[in-house]
Amino acid sequence: MKSLILLLFPALLQADLMVTGGHFVVAGGKVRELSSTTIQSDATLRLATGSEFITPSLHIETAGVLQGCGTVTGDVDNQGLILADCGTDKTLILDGDIENSGILRAENDTAFSVSGAFVNDGLIDLIFSPSSLPAGMTGSGQSVSATTLPPLTIEGDTTSLSIPAYPGHSYQLQFTNDLTATPVVWTNIGSAQTVNETTILTAAITLPTTGVNAYRFKIQD
Repeated sequence: MKSLILLLFPALLQADLMVTGGHFVVAGGKVRELSSTTIQSDATLRLATGSEFITPSLHIETAGVLQGCGTVTGDVDNQGLILADCGTDKTLILDGDIENSGILRAENDTAFSVSGAFVNDGLIDLIFSPSSLPAGMTGSGQSVSATTLPPLTIEGDTTSLSIPAYPGHSYQLQFTNDLTATPVVWTNIGSAQTVNETTILTAAITLPTTGVNAYRFKIQD
């Protein structure tokens, strides 16, 4: 059975905290956990803006979720999902050392910051965040930040376009035959595609026999 635990005031927890199911919500003030914290699979720890969760160590299991904004003070080992999704002028702050072998994603123009050492062996997705990738980051994982992909213009016969694709987004191939228009009108080719894991999306296109088309992939949350 799903459950919701809501903490609205400063709280002190002295035993190991195990989030085993449903949602554990820190809705305001500070929550201090004197021992370790684990977010198990299919469970969510959600932080409201302005809240702080203090723990010596936070372990997020596969399919476990840390979501929201606010501050986590303590070292974090993420094998699941860290999702900063509160919106413009909001920030998820991780104040400690981070080991990421899962997914860390910031969306809806939410900012993300980390103050300690960052080892990334998973995926960091900041496509829809104003933040930059952590300075001094190490590890063998993948990372992508907010960038503008320039339109790709090709002349010739039938060909294909490819782009790295990441889970949590949709990718829509589009074209225009007039880049000088104000605004430029982009037309969809086929349907938007989503992926469940990091991959390369490839789309075949038939180029015009006359004139020049410009192509792009539109990326959305």
